[in-house]
Amino acid sequence: MMRCIQDYIVVAKPGIIAANLITCAGGFFLASKKNADLVQFLVTMTGMCMIVASACVFNNYIDRDIDRRMSRTRQRPFAAGRIPVKATLIIASGLCIAGGALLAILLNVRCAMAAIAGFMIYVCAYSLYLKRGSRYSVMVGSLAGAAPPVAGYLAVRDEFDACALILALIFILWQIPHSYAVQLYHRDDYEKAAVPVLPAQKDPDIIQRHMIMYILGFSASVAALASAGYTGTTSLVISLASAFTWLYFSSSRRIGADETAWARRMFVLSIIAIISLSVVISIY
Repeated sequence: MMRCIQDYIVVAKPGIIAANLITCAGGFFLASKKNADLVQFLVTMTGMCMIVASACVFNNYIDRDIDRRMSRTRQRPFAAGRIPVKATLIIASGLCIAGGALLAILLNVRCAMAAIAGFMIYVCAYSLYLKRGSRYSVMVGSLAGAAPPVAGYLAVRDEFDACALILALIFILWQIPHSYAVQLYHRDDYEKAAVPVLPAQKDPDIIQRHMIMYILGFSASVAALASAGYTGTTSLVISLASAFTWLYFSSSRRIGADETAWARRMFVLSIIAIISLSVVISIY
């Protein structure tokens, strides 16, 4: 019984849920301007949690054949056949519908649309099709990563304004080098599973240059958020400090050097950068 419960938790990817809720909270508090409504916040977090959990379950199901070919993922519940498919997908569908309804009814339609758009991009466009057919799938998948902070912002503002646009751009430009770091670190697994990710097909030196370019774009977008008056000086300084640290170490790898340890470091620094940003835009 406990193993079954654990498997249901695993397919919902609690780590990804937590990360998305942090970025969603960042967008929410940025829009609130220190006048946050607790009930509104809890509704936003609950609805987003349900939709993200649903998306993760569907992603796990769609990727089950890929997971069986990767050493690090072959024991995942769907890949190993440990949980009932039909019942799990029914629950996941119910979570998505309930989460979307909660956001639309108790908050506003724009917030719900942003969250559902993220679900559709991640599950249908990315997981079901592009991940298997295009090495540029991360470009589209990054749009899904921008959905939670934008939905959090819209939960309060109910308006897709310039701030929401910059916020989306920040998270899109963050998501791509973050994903490249993961794919580069697990390059052998992706090659074995025949998943056409760019880091498995291109020289690591080329991927490094791509990552530097996106991190520069991420840093510029963070600066734009402050220069437009949406965040303060303290937020700008802290956010850029973590972004420039990420940028510095992204440039530290010498041409031709081993990429594994470097990719691992890039992954960790990307997490630090985005959590730092989400926290400081909530406070300052």
